[in-house]
Amino acid sequence: MSKNKIAIVDTDIHERIQYKDILDYLDEPYKHYIANCHWIQEKHMPYTQPATAGVDRADAILPDGRPAGTDLPFMQKQLLDDIGHEFGILTGALDPSPSSMHGWYEMAAALASAYNDWQIENWLEKDDRLYGSVHIAAQEPHNAVKEIERVGSHPKMVQVLLPIDDIMWGDPYYHPIFEAAEKYDLMIGMHHNEPPVYYANGQDTSLSGIR
Repeated sequence: MSKNKIAIVDTDIHERIQYKDILDYLDEPYKHYIANCHWIQEKHMPYTQPATAGVDRADAILPDGRPAGTDLPFMQKQLLDDIGHEFGILTGALDPSPSSMHGWYEMAAALASAYNDWQIENWLEKDDRLYGSVHIAAQEPHNAVKEIERVGSHPKMVQVLLPIDDIMWGDPYYHPIFEAAEKYDLMIGMHHNEPPVYYANGQDTSLSGIR
């Protein structure tokens, strides 16, 4: 890199998974509940984003109608290559974060693990510029620590991602999570939760694709 070039490090790149794509990474019975019972996460906010594409760039929606952030080549072309990123950190997650789910913490933990495996295989290992976030279900810190231990040593993982909501993260109950992050030399990243499902440009975000 030349002396006059400014390195661009994007610390908040939102990749996105659809339920139909996470199925291959889920164990039973959780796979069954999504594929056959059409389970989806509860939504925390009673309104949508007052914009053409919600929280997304309208031009980031794929030409075939898929949601923004679901296709690595498209994101490479539109964001990484076009702007000239040196590095980027993925902070996408499910909607909302597994750590914000109310109840059924076993499903939350299963979703976090599946998401981490999907992220590593489909994003981190396919672009040297991308680094990842370890997603956890923090409601049960002992299981969250196991997930950090499982994937935290991956050379492309740089942080543990927690949601900004009504959880008091300073409570000693959550200290094991921070200790595990420190053990694996991971930062603690925090991000606000996502809004409820919206229908940008009439796109179908239902589970019809896996019925």
